[in-house]
Amino acid sequence: MLKKAIVKQYSASLKYWRNDYHYLNKVNRKDVVFLASITARLVQDIVQIVYALNEFYYPGDGMNLEYTRQFKKKPRNFEERAADVFCVSETEGAYKIQYEKVIDLIDDTLALI
Repeated sequence: MLKKAIVKQYSASLKYWRNDYHYLNKVNRKDVVFLASITARLVQDIVQIVYALNEFYYPGDGMNLEYTRQFKKKPRNFEERAADVFCVSETEGAYKIQYEKVIDLIDDTLALI
């Protein structure tokens, strides 16, 4: 029941933000504060789902991606991709690239459910 509840809650968030016009609008406007916040939230939602799918109690102790290395159910190259979305440069199109990486990670996570 816990697994089901966690997956339901966090997948609803991912599905909402996956197609949200305002998220893409903030990308186009380069709203750094919003994008830092939403990226962190979405990756956290994904992490919660990955933990639940692997029936591992989420510890929240700073070893989040270390624990996932042993998980069988997760998006491909999960740890690297999850960390990579936070590395944004000042180059033109960097926020669009970040957005696309987050959307890809969302799609791969939802496909696991």
